[in-house]
Amino acid sequence: MLNNPFAPLELDTLAGDANAKPNWVAEMPAPESAKAMLTAELINRCAPRGFTPGDRWAYRHPDGRYFGVVVRYDGVEPGGKKVMLPFTYCRNAAGRAEWRCQQMPEPRPIFGLDLIARNPKATVLVAEGEKAVCAARRLFPEVVTTTSPAGSKAADRADWSPLRGRWVVIWPDADGPGHEYAAAVARLPTDAGAASVSIVKLPDGLPVGWDLADPLPDGIDVADLHHLLFTAAPAMEQPAGATWACPDFSLLAEGRRGRRPSSTPSAERHAALVARKLRRDRSLRFNARELRREIGGLVREADAMASACSILVEAGLIRGEPSATGRDRGRRPLNYEVNPMLLKEVR
Repeated sequence: MLNNPFAPLELDTLAGDANAKPNWVAEMPAPESAKAMLTAELINRCAPRGFTPGDRWAYRHPDGRYFGVVVRYDGVEPGGKKVMLPFTYCRNAAGRAEWRCQQMPEPRPIFGLDLIARNPKATVLVAEGEKAVCAARRLFPEVVTTTSPAGSKAADRADWSPLRGRWVVIWPDADGPGHEYAAAVARLPTDAGAASVSIVKLPDGLPVGWDLADPLPDGIDVADLHHLLFTAAPAMEQPAGATWACPDFSLLAEGRRGRRPSSTPSAERHAALVARKLRRDRSLRFNARELRREIGGLVREADAMASACSILVEAGLIRGEPSATGRDRGRRPLNYEVNPMLLKEVR
């Protein structure tokens, strides 16, 4: 780093400086008082020559404290480049502390850990870049959205362990690097223990490089984007027959009772209650034990929930995976996927 951390930087020195072995050690998370120290004046003084600061995004600890901040600098020339610079709150051997233009140490935190922690049951959407993440949050308020820091080539330098047990969907940019990022990311939550990882299949004809922060292309609306999200394909190879069959929605019709040989009128009422709950919550996935506790009442007993889920599976509205490990091995499924058509019907 330069002796003066606030002097304007030359563009060709940025990568080396931000990634150099630091003489300053990052404090992660930074103390609450450090937030006010990262001022607009400081960010302006760190602008590379020919660039002006634009958006900034804070990487937060689950409790809201800062891990670091990423600032976008835009070239002043028409059609100019963009530069993303990381800032971390650091301390040197003499005990002096300040914000520095320095990468967060590896493994780096993923974006939005505070939101991920506050929404433990929500599906997690992974987009490429902080700007796309913020756009996705407006488009899909029913999910939480994240990305990895330091660019699309550094996904494997991030800590994906907060996605353990979560249902993850990846939205690629509409270009080669975007699909490469999606493929690289897919294995990382899987290795971290995610319950499921899927990748959105983009339609043909999108502008090259299009992402969720761009204006909607002609002929595509927000409902289309939701459909793409709900029908994302599993990233890993699925067994034969894993695609959804045509669902039977007659279960939800008022007054319908006992039409399935394997069910009773009370079981079908329970199944309809569960299906309506899933539809109201726009839940793509659920844990039967947790949902039973939420609903209570008629389906508070494990056998009642199990019978309801069996009926919903038979109707093609959900599907489950038996536990492969532990004391639940070979027993009834606990985790289920919801047929996206159940959610689409309510629109």
